[in-house]
Amino acid sequence: MEGDNHNKHDVKCETVGKGDQNQAGLPGSDESKAGKSISRRALVASMGMAGVALATGGLLQSSAFALGQGSTTTDSTYNPLKSANGNAVGIRTVAEQVVDERVPSMIQAQVPTMATALIDESCVLKITIAELRSMSGTPAGSVYYVTDPDKEGVFIYDPADTASLDNMGTVIVSTAGARFKRVLENRIASVRWFGAVGNGTTDDTVAIQNALDAISSGDILYFPPGTYSISKVFVNTAGITLDGTGTIKATSGFYLKEGDFEARNLNFVASAYSTQARAISMGPADVEGRSRDVKGIKIHNCSFSGFFYSVDMRGGEYEYSGPPQYYLHNVEIIGCTSVAPVGSNAGHFQNTQTYNTTIMNCKTYNGQNATSYNFIQSNGWLKVIGNYDDNNSYGSCEVENNSSRAVIAGNTFRKKVWIDDSSNVTITGNVIEESIYLTVQSLDLESIIVTGNITNRIRIEQFGTTQNLAAKGRHIKISENIINGTSGNYGIFITGLGNDRFEDIELSGNMITGTYSSGKIGIVRSSGIKVLARDNIVNGTFVISGSGGTVNGVGNVGASYSGARNRLAASYNDVEYDGVVLLSPNGSKYKVKVSDSGTLSTEAL
Repeated sequence: MEGDNHNKHDVKCETVGKGDQNQAGLPGSDESKAGKSISRRALVASMGMAGVALATGGLLQSSAFALGQGSTTTDSTYNPLKSANGNAVGIRTVAEQVVDERVPSMIQAQVPTMATALIDESCVLKITIAELRSMSGTPAGSVYYVTDPDKEGVFIYDPADTASLDNMGTVIVSTAGARFKRVLENRIASVRWFGAVGNGTTDDTVAIQNALDAISSGDILYFPPGTYSISKVFVNTAGITLDGTGTIKATSGFYLKEGDFEARNLNFVASAYSTQARAISMGPADVEGRSRDVKGIKIHNCSFSGFFYSVDMRGGEYEYSGPPQYYLHNVEIIGCTSVAPVGSNAGHFQNTQTYNTTIMNCKTYNGQNATSYNFIQSNGWLKVIGNYDDNNSYGSCEVENNSSRAVIAGNTFRKKVWIDDSSNVTITGNVIEESIYLTVQSLDLESIIVTGNITNRIRIEQFGTTQNLAAKGRHIKISENIINGTSGNYGIFITGLGNDRFEDIELSGNMITGTYSSGKIGIVRSSGIKVLARDNIVNGTFVISGSGGTVNGVGNVGASYSGARNRLAASYNDVEYDGVVLLSPNGSKYKVKVSDSGTLSTEAL
C-alpha cells in the first residue's frame, strides 16, 4: 500500500487455522498465532452472523480491508464476475455468493449488499491492541483481527464514531482518534478483554466495572477460569448475565441497580468476613418509589462462601409497617450452595418486600442470628422447595412481618421453620429436625396449613414482649404430621397466655411418638381459644390447663387427658353445647355430658 498513514501493517495474506477464528477468553477459544493475516473466508467464519450483521449495517463504509487490491486466487473462487482490470462487475452478485455459502437460506434476505465489504479484498490484518492504539493516521482498512492473548477477536473500524471512550475490551481508540469496535460472538464478552487478570491478588474491580458498563442488555459477561478480586461493582444495565467457571473474590460483590439479571455457574468467595459482605445484593434505594417495578433476578447453580448474606434482595426497608408494596418481582435462586463462616452472625438468602420469589434445590451450611432462607418483611407468593440446611444455630427458614402466600415444601432442615405475623402459608412434606414455630405479635397469623411433615415439635404461641392484642392466630390446621422429638415439654403446644389470641385451630391425624417432659400435647386455655383435637395418635398425656374457651378432644388414640376439656361439641339451633345431643322417638332432645370425674348428666333441650 502507498502512504505512511498506513503504518507498518502491509503484510502478505495467509489463511489461519480454526483455532485462530475464536475469540479469546470465551468458552472453546484457542490462542491465536501471531504474525499472520486472516483470510476473508476465515474472517467470515470467525465473525459469525453477528459480525456479518454489524459489518453490513453501515460500519464498513470502505471497500478496502487492511490489505490487498485487485484480483486474487480467492477472488476467482468467490467472485468470478470480474472485469479485465479486476474490478467487481456486480456487487449484489458478489454479496450473494458469500451469503449463499455462509448464511442459512432462511435469513439470507436480511443481509444487505454491504456484505461485499467482507469479500471485496483478500484478507484482514492480524494486529495487536497496542498497534491499533498507535495508529497515527487514517486506518488502512476496516476490519482487524486482534491477537493479544486472552483478548483475541475481530474489530471493525467505525469512521462515524468520534466520541466513544476506550474501554480496553469492546472499543479501542487510536492516537488519531479512530474507533475500533469489537464484534461479539454469541453476545458473549470476556472480563479478560477489559484487563481483568484473575490471579486472586490483583484488584480487578475497575476492569470488571468497565466490562459491565460496556456490554448491553442481552449480553453475557464471561469469567474464564481464575480468581477475580473485586470490592464492589454496580450492574447499571438491565438484562445482563454473568456466567463462566471463574471464582469471584469479593468484599461487597455485585450491587444490582436494574432487573432482568442472571448469574450462573460462578463461585463467589468473601475476601474477608464483615456484616457488609454480600456476593449479590439489591437495596431499597434502587427499587422503592420507582414508577416501574424491578423484575427478574435469576441466580442459578452458583456457590457462595464466607458472606454475611450470600444474596440480599431488598425491595423495601425492614422497618416498613404499611400494607405490602412489592417493588422487586420474580426472584429465583436455584441449585446454589452457600457456606457461612462458622461462629459468625450470618444468613444465606435474605428477602425483603419481594414478590414471586423461588428458592429451590439449594444447600446451605452454618450461620447464626439469621435464618438461612429468610423472608423478613412484606414478601408475597413465595416458594421454598427442595432445599437442605445444616448447622444454622438460629433457624432454617423464616417468613414474617406481613408476608403472605408461601409454600415451604420438600425441604430437609436441621433447625426451625418459623412463621410470624403472616398469612396463607403451607408447610408440607418437609423433614424439620428442630421444630415448626407459629407465632403472633403485631399482625394476624392466619390461614396456615402444616401437613405431612416430620419434625420434633410444633408450637403455636405469641412472640415478643410488646403485643398488639387485636392480632389473632386463627384458621390454623395441623394435620398428618409425625412428631418424634426427644426433648422439650410437648410435641404440640398451644398457648394464648390468657389474651384470647388463638381461635379455630385444628389438630388432626397427627402421630406423636416422641418423648417429652410434660406430655404429648399441651394446650393452655383462655376465654377465646377454640381448638379441635381429633383422631391423633397420642399414646401419652394430653395436658389442658387454664380455663375458658373450647378445647374439643375427639377420637385421640391413647390419650390420657389431664385437665378440663370438651370431649365432643354438639350444636342445636346454632348453640354449642358441651356433650352430645340425643333425639328420642317422640322428638324430645337431650344434652348428655360426662364430667372429668365420671359423673353423667342430662338436660332437656
